[in-house]
Order: sequence, then structure tokens, then C-alpha cells
Amino acid sequence: AHATLRSAAWGIAGLTALALALVLGILVFRQQTRQVRAIIASAPLGMIVTNVSGAIRQANPTATALLGYSEQELIGQPVERLLPDSLRERHVRLREAYQHAPRTGAMAAGMSLAGRRRDGSLIPLEIALAPVRIGGRPHVLAMLWDISERLATEATLRERTEALVRSNTDLEQFAYVASHDLRAPLRGIEQLAQWLAEDLSP
Repeated sequence: AHATLRSAAWGIAGLTALALALVLGILVFRQQTRQVRAIIASAPLGMIVTNVSGAIRQANPTATALLGYSEQELIGQPVERLLPDSLRERHVRLREAYQHAPRTGAMAAGMSLAGRRRDGSLIPLEIALAPVRIGGRPHVLAMLWDISERLATEATLRERTEALVRSNTDLEQFAYVASHDLRAPLRGIEQLAQWLAEDLSP
């Protein structure tokens, strides 16, 4: 169930992200930079654009609201600023590797991702990346969305499943004990019936 929920959630938001990336790719190909920036600014998903060095060049309102920053605070800052301390060094290596083989798709599949808000709190995220050219130069578009509700739903389902398993185990144990406890009186009744039969036989 956990894997199914995860796939379903990625399917909904992920397809939105990939569709937006496709549209942006077409606009970039046509060198329509103004339209690219407009779509990023109005997208329902959080979107952050960085240059090849990882410096933030644009962050849309959805992303800034999610992370608690204004766009002005983020422009020029390394994207690692938005990550937990424990992930920053690793992310630099991943970002550099991505530049050698950029592609559109999920970031770090199978890895737990989190963003760091302005107040220092962490928020679980799903992130998709897409290479784009803006102003004739290569950039990376990160599309991100909050998965807090999905994780809470998964945790609730896990708890209910575990409780059901425990309940079934308890029921099986009860049935075993009850069956064992009933055998003795049944044997006694059977023996008594045999004695009665013998006494009453002519």
C-alpha cells in the first residue's frame, strides 16, 4: 500500500511537473524567454530556477510561500540554502553530476528529500528537475511540492495495517487456546457417554 500511494502521488503531481517542463521546453526552443518566465511565475507547483553553478535566478510565488522566503531574499543565493545541513554537501556533488547528464525527471528517486524553510523547520518534498535554456544559457528548473499530507496518510495506513495484523494474531491465539481448553471437557463427555452406554446396555 505504501508503494502504491507513493506512485499515485508522484503520478498526479509528477505528471503536472513533466507537462509543465514539456511546455517550457517548447517555449525555450522557440526562444520565447518572456513566456517561460511567465509560466514559471504562475505555475501551481513550486518552481526554482538556478544557473549551472547552483545560484538561484528565479523562484515563483508558490515556492516562496512554501519555503517562507521572498523571491528577493533568494535571488543569487546557492540552492543549498534551501536544504537541511545534512544534505548540502551531498547535493553539491549531485548537482555537479546532473550538469554532465541533465534530464527531466524525479530528483534522487528513492531518497527522502526535505526543504529547509526560512524559520529553520523542515518540510518533506517531492522534486522534479528539468534542464532549460533561458536567455541562451543553460539553467536547471526544480519543480517541488509538499508531501506532508501524503506521508501522514501513509503513516496512518501503516498503523492501521499493523493493528489489524496484531488483531488477527490475537484472534488466532484465542482460537488455539479455546480449542485446546474445549478438548478436555469434550473428552470427558465422550467418556461419560461411553460409561452410560455400557451401564444401560442389556
